[in-house]
Amino acid sequence: MRCRRTKAGRRVITLICARTRQGRYVEALELLRDAQRHGHPPGRYVLPSLLRACGGLSDLNSGEKLHGFAVRSSFVSDAFVGCALIDMYCRCGCIDSARKVFDFMPKRDAAVWNSMVSGYVRLGFAGDSMRIFRNMILGGVEADSSTWNSLIFGFSSAGDVRMALYLSRTMGVYGVEPDVFSWTSLISGFVRSFHNREAFETFRQMTATSGVRPSSVTISSLLPACASVADGKCGMILHGYAVVIGVHSELFVSSSLVDMYAKCGFISDAVNVFAEMTRKSTVSWNSMIFGYANNGYCGDAINLYHQMENDGVKPDHLTLTAVLTACSHAGMVGLGRALFHSMQKEYGIQPRLEHYACMVDLLGRAGHLVEAYNLIKEIPMEADLFVWGALLGACRNHGNVELAKLAASHLVKLETEKCGSYLMMSNILADAGRQQVQIEAVMTESSFYRSPPVESVQELVRRDPTRIPDEYVRDDDDHDEQGDAVQPHHFSSLQLPVVDLSLLSGGHPDEAHKLDMACREWGFFQVVNHGVDEELLLKTKDVTDKFFELPFEEKLKHSLDTERFMEGYGRSYAGPKDQKRDWGDMLMLMVYPEKFRSSKYWPSSPPEFMEVIEAFSAEVNRVAREILAALSLLMGMNRDGLLELHKEVVQVLRANYYPPCCKPHQVVGISPHSDACTITLLLQDDQTTGLQIQHAGKWAPVQPIPNALVANVGDVLEIWSNGRYKSIEHRAMPNSARARISLASFVCLNSDAEIEPLEAAVGGAGHTKMYGKIKYGDYVKRVWETIQSGKTKFMQRVKLQSEYSQVIDHVKE
Repeated sequence: MRCRRTKAGRRVITLICARTRQGRYVEALELLRDAQRHGHPPGRYVLPSLLRACGGLSDLNSGEKLHGFAVRSSFVSDAFVGCALIDMYCRCGCIDSARKVFDFMPKRDAAVWNSMVSGYVRLGFAGDSMRIFRNMILGGVEADSSTWNSLIFGFSSAGDVRMALYLSRTMGVYGVEPDVFSWTSLISGFVRSFHNREAFETFRQMTATSGVRPSSVTISSLLPACASVADGKCGMILHGYAVVIGVHSELFVSSSLVDMYAKCGFISDAVNVFAEMTRKSTVSWNSMIFGYANNGYCGDAINLYHQMENDGVKPDHLTLTAVLTACSHAGMVGLGRALFHSMQKEYGIQPRLEHYACMVDLLGRAGHLVEAYNLIKEIPMEADLFVWGALLGACRNHGNVELAKLAASHLVKLETEKCGSYLMMSNILADAGRQQVQIEAVMTESSFYRSPPVESVQELVRRDPTRIPDEYVRDDDDHDEQGDAVQPHHFSSLQLPVVDLSLLSGGHPDEAHKLDMACREWGFFQVVNHGVDEELLLKTKDVTDKFFELPFEEKLKHSLDTERFMEGYGRSYAGPKDQKRDWGDMLMLMVYPEKFRSSKYWPSSPPEFMEVIEAFSAEVNRVAREILAALSLLMGMNRDGLLELHKEVVQVLRANYYPPCCKPHQVVGISPHSDACTITLLLQDDQTTGLQIQHAGKWAPVQPIPNALVANVGDVLEIWSNGRYKSIEHRAMPNSARARISLASFVCLNSDAEIEPLEAAVGGAGHTKMYGKIKYGDYVKRVWETIQSGKTKFMQRVKLQSEYSQVIDHVKE
């Protein structure tokens, strides 16, 4: 009897392991239950397979039961069981439970450490995985390629490609050379983060110097970079390389080639690759249908969909999105209706918001606006901005003002801080012949003034270059308050102190003294010999200028979102309805950390915009770090002292566009303000003076130095230095002759960091702290609320009441 049970048990173990390897997890767990009913409990050798099945199914309940059995059976100390438990909990999203298993394991070999590192990576905790890795190294456990690859993959997936690159370069020091997985993870991370140039350069290094042969996954990971910049030539080169190494016919590569050629507009090449595929997945079909639809071959897209059906390939939700897009572009209302109503019945596909958006667009283009609106009312979930945006766009095309008001009122609830919906609504009303007073009334009625969006100044000038609306004209009170705000000639052009960064970085004492003096007495200085390539500076200005010259509708795709730290395209600092407005537009972008970026705010046109801006921002980041290092030493800290106080360096870019003004002395490009950051670096127009700073009680224009960067002390540095370094108010002015652009890069802190005067700056006991402690995120919030009123109205709230030497812990409104 015992022999029969042993044989049966071995047979069950074999079957469970086989089913798990095949991914048939449900069957594996059914075999377990059947074995238990016959008196065969799982042994230590089958537990890892069963736990893997639980992880694959995210069956936490069964996994916890197996964990309990392992504890009762004393299997939990086994390394294989421990690794499987960690993996199971991580796959179920329970990182804390996985960590408890790890912490209580008496012996941890490399496999156990790797499981914990991989678990943190899988759940997106790249920083925690790095801490585990450090403990692993300190514990004398040798990291293998699996460990390094997990870390590289984790940081690449998290968008921290620079850390991933650092790891790939460091692993060789520990005797582990990057393999194809390392290189592919790095390339994939660059592509996902839109660092296309770095992705191509990494691929070149991989093939030319490392001796590692790319795999099909490497090629398919790099091809989207060609698609994102519409670089068909580069895509063709990769296609040829794939043919040479023999991976061009593999499914992932072929599907990626179809997608790349279609997005680059080479539809015939996409068709050829698709036709040569011996095996096609749903992804392949979807890529080709989308390619046809997006390139205007709507009839071919619909025919291919029917061919897909005839070949017995079941469409998914993306297939239906693609074919509905084709119907919309082709105006095939009847077919679109039929497909939409049959998708659930025939294929069991529940319509998603993207399907409803396609249908609203289809009906709206055809003029069936009421039917489109009725369809929106039938949506079982809350309609998103794409659905209402499709209706609003259709209303604009067909001049339906009343329905447009309804769509706009819903849009403003979804994007309360954006101006795009307001501007489109304004254009609809203007096209319908409404006067400005009527337009304002409609906007108020639609609750648009909950967040005061205002029109693009560039568009105002394009329509009528001789008109300046009253809300932009500064009255006499504003002139007095701002100190000759409209009379820049009261002070001749100013030559700021000049700091040579090459000398400063080399430790030159005179240059450090010059920096200290500039920050004390001026709060501004110009940086020369900074090492940023002149060609890159010119390209940065060029792509910025090209963006602002795009059609207004194209720029509106990246409309301003003040909930995301004022990210996106729109007007500079739109205050309350009755507040005077600035004569300028802007594009605000989150640059670092990359994990905070949102790709929808980064323009795709001009095509080279992202690549150039990223390269420029990386150089600005380097310059800022060098300046902060020098300031740290001047403040009696170690070289990295100020950087460490940031917790996490946040870098934001604001591209400014100041249209010409027929009466520039009556307006202000950006109202007087100081910068709520540590330090700002400005790239300004070499041809035109626009920046003005407060100096000696007057507004002084700053004379540009070609290719120099203008640096200014921010509020945070003034607080840290206890007032030693000055954050000076400044503003920007337009001119009558030509438009002017500038790019300001703000180096900021993590919002959770607290700012207060440093002990080294206060000077020890008995000295007074001029500022209280405040969380940086709270400070920025208050500054945004008072940004057009100048610095002092808020900075004085942070200052201490010197006669009592008390810290202001709470800022009262």
